[in-house]
Amino acid sequence: MILSILLLLLILAITSYQAVQGFFNALLMLILTICCVGLAFGVHEYVAINWLSKWRPDLAYPLALALTFAVPLLILRILFDKLVKRACLVPAVVDRIGGGVCGLITSMLMVGTAATAVQMLPLDYNVLGYSRIEVTAEDATEPIPHDQKENELWLRPDRFAAGLGALLADSLFSGGESFYERHPDYIQTIGWVGATHSEVNRFAPPGSVRVVNVEPIEYVYRYARGNPRSNIPSTFEPVEPQSNKRFYAVRVKLGREARSKKTSRHIFTLRQFRIVGYAGSSKSLTQVYPIAIQCDDEEFPGRHIAERIRARDNFHVVDRIYEPLEHRDEPEKKDTVEVVFELPRRFRPLYLEYKLGGKTSISLEKKGDNVTQSTSSREIPAPAPPRAESPAVTTASDRTTSGSTVAPAVRGGRARKFTTRSGSSFFGDELPVALTDYEQYNNFESHEGVMSNGHVVASLDVQKESGPGALSKLEVPSDKRLLHLNVAHLQPQSLFGKIKGKAISTLQNFIVEDANGNRYKIIGKYAIAELDNQEVVMEVQYYPEHAGTIGGLGEFRRIKDRHLEEDYDLVFLFLVDPGARILYFSTGGTADRRDDLQDENLVAPN
Repeated sequence: MILSILLLLLILAITSYQAVQGFFNALLMLILTICCVGLAFGVHEYVAINWLSKWRPDLAYPLALALTFAVPLLILRILFDKLVKRACLVPAVVDRIGGGVCGLITSMLMVGTAATAVQMLPLDYNVLGYSRIEVTAEDATEPIPHDQKENELWLRPDRFAAGLGALLADSLFSGGESFYERHPDYIQTIGWVGATHSEVNRFAPPGSVRVVNVEPIEYVYRYARGNPRSNIPSTFEPVEPQSNKRFYAVRVKLGREARSKKTSRHIFTLRQFRIVGYAGSSKSLTQVYPIAIQCDDEEFPGRHIAERIRARDNFHVVDRIYEPLEHRDEPEKKDTVEVVFELPRRFRPLYLEYKLGGKTSISLEKKGDNVTQSTSSREIPAPAPPRAESPAVTTASDRTTSGSTVAPAVRGGRARKFTTRSGSSFFGDELPVALTDYEQYNNFESHEGVMSNGHVVASLDVQKESGPGALSKLEVPSDKRLLHLNVAHLQPQSLFGKIKGKAISTLQNFIVEDANGNRYKIIGKYAIAELDNQEVVMEVQYYPEHAGTIGGLGEFRRIKDRHLEEDYDLVFLFLVDPGARILYFSTGGTADRRDDLQDENLVAPN
């Protein structure tokens, strides 16, 4: 209550101040604030993990968010005040009303970012009387009468700022990993991780946790404490999962670096674990928290005891701090914890996270009607071999791997973003996979299985072997030949490389040059990759009439940069003249970004 009142007063104060400053100044401040919110939510985790966590781990996240927002905003505001010397002339009423509206949005973003950082602070249970979750007494045995609902701040400025920040972090300020996939509900995550005693650390370094085993179980047990004086024994009542869900016991190994700095021990609450993934066929991410933990009770050793009590299909949080079991007779199980998640059937997990930062991959075993398949059994099909009319070209089937080996480093630095793969390019009009089931976008056109324009997305898991109208070819003008240039996607490591790589991906000003000096610009591309939910997807963009349009292709809809790291195929398409011998590939700009293709013998059929 106190925190909400203070934040509300702060919102009113900032709004009033911006209204007095006038519409022009308020609008300028709003634009700068929006940019800084997107920047802060996009980069604060990197700053926290790589820089601040080595100094004060539990303060790393709130400090990183506050600093990456406030410092750029202050610098930009000072610079713009020096550059812009006068305000625009508008009627006084418009000046005040416009300033107030812009000021309200600015204040919501400023206060929301500050509120998010404050909720990350390592304080006991709540901040100025506010806690996101209700905590049930440890000895509670009966469901409490109300549904479990998160406590929200008045006007929800934290959710407003986090929502806009996540949107900008995945668009204007996007990097290699999606903020939304890291945090489907960031405000809930920090609220659940932070609602505990101050001696329980909130941060776990990357690599400090790993999944040892995942196993479905039939029951968890609700514990009822007995009364020895009245000869009433303790009881363990078995609880089954809901009809559309299943219990999974997940054994996790905690590394030494994840220990609390204050106690030098592994101490945690159950709600500091979470699994992020997709429920069934849904394309929206969800995060699931544990409901039980394995305990070493003398009467029922090894039972999974429910920490949360179900009421109206909800589980209420019971506040209890745990440590890993000793496992004196099994030293290999030292520092392991077995927690139980109630997951929807056909749940597709992406990762498990312990506290903030301790992320690890997880998959569910294939048992009965269980949900996922091992990625080791999935194969990405190689591109189709070239047609017989171009015998001088090396075929895709000559490769020793399906896209896992990149070209030698002499073909470009890490800021290049793309470089060609040796011996994998060819001429032809065929797609690598005939598509019988696909989604169409952007003025899609086809005739009798030949695609002439547009963008398609297809999951290769649902394709039929053949069928009428299967999309299998690309339409090539009679006076041109279609070059399939197989490229590798590089992952820039430096900040300069990431900025440069983002610009290259956005512009897509890709060019091939023949022996006569003729230059041909990209007119399409396709990729095959495995997504995070272990689904193999193929995307094709083909716009033969738009050659030379910078940025005309756009990004793929479902295949992102992070999917183009291990086993994948990425091909750029160029329409070239018959008989042309392709010698160079360039990502645009100066000649130092060219790949020499003379040894590839890429000669277009006549």
